[in-house]
Amino acid sequence: MISNWFKIIYINSRKLQRIVKTGNPSNIVAFKGTMVSVDPTASIELGVGRVTINASWCDVNPFPALLSMRAQSRLIVHGSFSIYSNADISVNEGATLEIGGGFVNHGARIHCFNSIKIGKWVYIGDDVAIRDSDGHEVIGSDIPVSMPIVIEDHCWIGAKVTLLKGVTIGEGSVVAAGSVVTQDVPPHTLVAGVPARVVKENVSWR
Repeated sequence: MISNWFKIIYINSRKLQRIVKTGNPSNIVAFKGTMVSVDPTASIELGVGRVTINASWCDVNPFPALLSMRAQSRLIVHGSFSIYSNADISVNEGATLEIGGGFVNHGARIHCFNSIKIGKWVYIGDDVAIRDSDGHEVIGSDIPVSMPIVIEDHCWIGAKVTLLKGVTIGEGSVVAAGSVVTQDVPPHTLVAGVPARVVKENVSWR
């Protein structure tokens, strides 16, 4: 087994629940097979509602989820949120991942190096990548390597979307499947394409 990782053996692992710094520890549930690595100085802070990790659409789940939290990192969840199977969630040193509520479907990749904030009633499709850092510096560029990402309330992020650093997805917006978002998305708009562009305004969805 990878050093500093532990594997969830049973649903409702008490070992994971002991990591919770504030809120009701029983509000976080990790399904069997979840792999977890949390630095002792990291914190999980829970509000009202249940957080589930490694949920699956089938009884036999061959795709475990990964949760990694480095030193001084924070995971803040205000409401109910489900992370489905095969997710890879990492919160790097000193970074904060803050979630209002909703779900992220199978195969998500959320890599937080600085700040990622996800609002309430946000629904994120399969194989979505959300990353607030390039990971490498381009020599001669004045653009920071890492910039915060914000997804405002009641957004729908389609399957296989990529959200890059520094973008804000406005409230009530829809990002079409396969899009790569490199710029801010205005509220209540539908964007699509590579890079994503506005294709419809005054959008509502349910």
